[in-house]
Amino acid sequence: MLVEEAESGTIKLNLPKRRPPSFDIDQLGRNAPCPCGSGKKYKQCCGREG
Repeated sequence: MLVEEAESGTIKLNLPKRRPPSFDIDQLGRNAPCPCGSGKKYKQCCGREG
């Protein structure tokens, strides 16, 4: 069953959607760890522009 779905491209992943964290951006430095819990710096995670 999974082989047919993979070949036809119909496999859907139930991954959680990324949502912006609720925190005060003015108090957070761009080099600080991201409060979303990803382990990345804020500027490389939720603080990315565009």
